[in-house]
Amino acid sequence: QMVQDTMTYQDLPLTFQKDVISYYKYVFKSTGAVGAADEDPTADLPAVLRSKIECSIGAQILRRVPIFKEACKDEKFVQMMVQRLSSRALVPDTIVFHRGTIGDSMSFIVNGQVAVLDDNGKEVVLLGAGSFFGEIAVLSDTERTATIQTKTYCHVLELSKSDFQAVGEAFPDATDSVKQQAQARIEQVMAIQEKARRQLLTKVPIFQGAIENEEFMTTMVAALTSQVFEPDALVCQKGTVGDCMYFLINGKVAILDDEGEEVVALGPGAFFGEIAVLEDLERTATIAAKTFCTVLVLTKSGFEGIEQQFADCTKLIRQSAEGRIRAVLEQQEAAKKKLLASVPMFQEASDNPNFVKLVLKMLKSQVINPGYNVCKKGEKGNCMYFVTSGQVAVIGDEGQELVVIGPGSFFGEIALLMDVGRTATIRTKTVVTVLVFYRQDFNECGEQFPDEMACIEMASADRIAAIKKVQEQEKLLASLETTTAMANTAPPTSPSPDRRLRSQRSMRSARSLRSSEGKRRSSLARSLRSSEGKRRSSLARSLRSS
Repeated sequence: QMVQDTMTYQDLPLTFQKDVISYYKYVFKSTGAVGAADEDPTADLPAVLRSKIECSIGAQILRRVPIFKEACKDEKFVQMMVQRLSSRALVPDTIVFHRGTIGDSMSFIVNGQVAVLDDNGKEVVLLGAGSFFGEIAVLSDTERTATIQTKTYCHVLELSKSDFQAVGEAFPDATDSVKQQAQARIEQVMAIQEKARRQLLTKVPIFQGAIENEEFMTTMVAALTSQVFEPDALVCQKGTVGDCMYFLINGKVAILDDEGEEVVALGPGAFFGEIAVLEDLERTATIAAKTFCTVLVLTKSGFEGIEQQFADCTKLIRQSAEGRIRAVLEQQEAAKKKLLASVPMFQEASDNPNFVKLVLKMLKSQVINPGYNVCKKGEKGNCMYFVTSGQVAVIGDEGQELVVIGPGSFFGEIALLMDVGRTATIRTKTVVTVLVFYRQDFNECGEQFPDEMACIEMASADRIAAIKKVQEQEKLLASLETTTAMANTAPPTSPSPDRRLRSQRSMRSARSLRSSEGKRRSSLARSLRSSEGKRRSSLARSLRSS
């Protein structure tokens, strides 16, 4: 009965209905069971019979779509359209498409249910078997007007834009009829979208004066493009130089602090990053998607193109943003000055504001993904790092995590003064933003400010002397090991008595040297471990204090 009800609801031809009932009667007689699935009673049918039913259902649904009604009077058009339909099975809670994305297909529901969601993800209406959605996408490059999500297991038939265009080449009159029927709907959709975009633009304070120019407003609306972010995806990262601004049209994003914790959530209608279309400034916050999000993007290059057409309007925007830009620059400069002053060897040199200004100009922002070795122990470095957001870990010789450091920390400063190997491996734990100070830039600062460079070298003298001493001891050890190895591998000869005596004395001397060297090496190792332990403890106390 369930199979019969489904076919009657789908308005299948009687011949098909008889074939299906006959098949299930045969199955029941042979096996004692029908086996029809609750979600789709026709799921167990043979492929040929099921294909015929899908075509019949597709034709029936196609005739119900208002924009296809006139064109479907041509049976050949209907047949070719049905042949172009592709079958697709969807599991519950699948997002079929998001609002704001550009569509390229429409769907017909054969079985199951889908939900139309609002901008906050709440269910607005349910669509069931025989319904259709997304039809405008096969006719126009407009954005989806809603988010569609499956409620149950669904069987849908899809018609792609490319397939519709292929049918149009064979039936130009029929497809022209479809386009004429859809024109009013397309204009309505585009009008709704333009109105929504205009409302978003009016919320941005720095745009207020300029958007009173209607032509400028229309051009700005046309410059917006849509983009979708998956949950937990980073929309923008603090410290990176931005090149666009965002308008959130559905979903939620979170503003994160330097430790990656949520500070506040933003929903539909929010905007952020507007200064990036005006100046090459670093982002002031990290923003990540909390849910699937659709945003509208205004790029800096797009804005600059508009500026060439509407110089007076964009001048008003820049004037309006002057105070905000100045505040951002002052805030970023103060934060960088604080970082620089936290490095012991820079403290005295930082009294010269001109030197500090040049150093800050040399710092370069970089974003590093989790699990990356920023520097490896033993490798020679050519820069130092300041952590501005995220966390990094100091890794021990066995790969163990020794200590975690976060925003306000620094490491690698000796690489500015000496071409030596790194003393530790540093690995990112999270997405990290760092400021990098390269040795080449440091030397350029020293050329312009020799007195400050002398202060830095003096402040680092003890550390440099200790490193040089270790280097000399390592060279001596390497030389002794080479000499000993050569002596041990020399070919045997028949030396004279005097030479044999000298050789015996040399061997005794070598053994004595190796013994004293072993003791000295053990003492050196203990000394280095003690010194390194004190340095790490001091660094940890300093980091915890900062």
